[in-house]
Amino acid sequence: RPRHSSSAPSFEQSRAMAALQKEAEGMELHLCPTSQSGYKGVWNTGKKNLRYEAAAGSHRLGRFETAVDAAVCYAKYTASGAEAASKWVATCEARRAGG
Repeated sequence: RPRHSSSAPSFEQSRAMAALQKEAEGMELHLCPTSQSGYKGVWNTGKKNLRYEAAAGSHRLGRFETAVDAAVCYAKYTASGAEAASKWVATCEARRAGG
């Protein structure tokens, strides 16, 4: 008799995952069917501006306007470390400031 994992995505979650962006800024994004944002390490802050936050373990990486930007930050952190993530945060901040 097969065992079913309680963390298996539902049909609705699977459909939502299929619609998510899987790559951005040359990075493969970490999809997560159990995350409300759809991306590992990314959640909605509930704030009007900078609605998404990224974190890896206890390392808060930054707040972003979009889930994709936050997912890119997480992907950069996991692939290349804190410096790469910090550069992405600075890029996003400059974009918001109009530069």
